[in-house]
Amino acid sequence: MYEKFAKNELKNNLFEYATSELSQDAFICWLASYAHEEAEKDAALNECARKMLEMFVPEFEGKNFKLLNVERQVDKIDVLLTVECEKKVYKIIVEDKTYTSEHDNQLKRYVDGLAEKHEENTVIVKGVYYKTGFQSDLSSVEDAHYEIISRGKMLNLMQQYVDKTNNQIFISYYNYWNSKQNLVETFKTLPVVDWSWWAVYGFYDYLHKELQGKKLGSWYGYVANPSGGFHALSVWVLDNEDRIYLNNENKVIVDKEELKKYNDADKQNEKVDETFKYKYSFYFHIRTTLKNGKIKAIIVDWKIENYLKVNESNSLTKEERRKLYKEMRDEFIKLLENNNVKLEKISRIGNGKCVTLGSICLDKNGNYENLKEEIFNISDKYNEILKKIKN
Repeated sequence: MYEKFAKNELKNNLFEYATSELSQDAFICWLASYAHEEAEKDAALNECARKMLEMFVPEFEGKNFKLLNVERQVDKIDVLLTVECEKKVYKIIVEDKTYTSEHDNQLKRYVDGLAEKHEENTVIVKGVYYKTGFQSDLSSVEDAHYEIISRGKMLNLMQQYVDKTNNQIFISYYNYWNSKQNLVETFKTLPVVDWSWWAVYGFYDYLHKELQGKKLGSWYGYVANPSGGFHALSVWVLDNEDRIYLNNENKVIVDKEELKKYNDADKQNEKVDETFKYKYSFYFHIRTTLKNGKIKAIIVDWKIENYLKVNESNSLTKEERRKLYKEMRDEFIKLLENNNVKLEKISRIGNGKCVTLGSICLDKNGNYENLKEEIFNISDKYNEILKKIKN
């Protein structure tokens, strides 16, 4: 303990210790309360709170509105704000996430539940999704029509007021998340080998946006496994074009209408007609492992994900499944090698539906631009191989 003081590793910031989503719920409630007419007078916090509500519900901007109530954990809703604006009552759901994400259709359930609860009154239900960590796929949030408030948006708002108040709760919260944002940005200035996991996710988030320009989809996040887990970014072609369908003659099916039929059947977990044999999803992912907070390795894994036909999958024994996976792996490895992709390590075959073909280590001694160039070269090769398969 004394050594930690000596090394200045103990930080005198409440939010270094209050890291749970409940703590963040409390902060949102506390700051929102300063928008109330009878709140403690602190000009910076009073104004910031009202600006935050305008950020949560953009239609409040420029209008006269009044905060009526601030509640926590109502019907499992993290934060529930009640606001009156132009004789209309708004119920504002704030779903707060740090390092987790939404699940089980909870966002829509919260809105529908409140709307049903207040159906006899004129109540407008709005949803806000406040995310301070990273999340690469926000489509379900958008589908639920929630206003997305990122860490960056909140910091940009608070930055305008942090020097105008002496309130230590406000200042500490801003400093805590601003320090994390500064760590995120270090991927641009530090050598890759010195990145923390914050920098890794900063790079993944940057790469996620850059890959969209190459018509590639991606997902990033932590993948847990018995050997310690890793931080991954998976890359595939948009519009399901990474999916390879074979008919009973092992010929690739490329007809768009036919592919749509198979995709729709897959989504509904229904049987497809007898011309469909197997489906593979061919993609690669970037796997980053850290040791003692520093980069240990950055590896590209080439992978296939197997979807056996619904009416055949249950009839295969474990041995038959392993044999089939080995045949598929060997075929795809040949395909990679024929396209000048030299795998440094060939993977063993398991029984899961995801099969790693093999791996390539990336250079961790350069900067983020060197790493991006390596990954873009791989993505170009990936696109080239997919075209050859389907032509």
